[in-house]
Amino acid sequence: SLLRPGWRDRMMASLDVSIERELEVLRVDMQRRAPRDLGVYARAFFIRTMRRGMTVRGYVENSRQPEIVQHVIETGRIPGGRMPPRDVLLPWMARHGIPARAEFAIRRKIARDGTEPRHIFRFAFDREKAGFRGKAVTLRQRVLAGMR
Repeated sequence: SLLRPGWRDRMMASLDVSIERELEVLRVDMQRRAPRDLGVYARAFFIRTMRRGMTVRGYVENSRQPEIVQHVIETGRIPGGRMPPRDVLLPWMARHGIPARAEFAIRRKIARDGTEPRHIFRFAFDREKAGFRGKAVTLRQRVLAGMR
């Protein structure tokens, strides 16, 4: 074989490192864009990679909020839509010193006026997608160089 011994292991290790670096850039950008409140949501982003054979997949996830809350933060709420579920705003209201009796009025205002989307995931992904193509070509060149 023309391949040096251990080329596959070196290639996969290099790929793992490259993907983790890219995911870390995404994670930091997402933290920067996340709503602040107490910073709990922003600090809860984490990286996860999975390898199956020669395929490596990477994920940036948030462990603190249910998926539906993340969706609302990402896409916002349209004006004239439904009110948020009862009691879902109470922890946020308590942190900001807003009495619980004001919950209905806040829910109604959100339904009437909507909320602005934050696009935390989309902005981070779009920015990195453009840069990743060039890095993927460089990684491919490094892998092929290791095979010689």
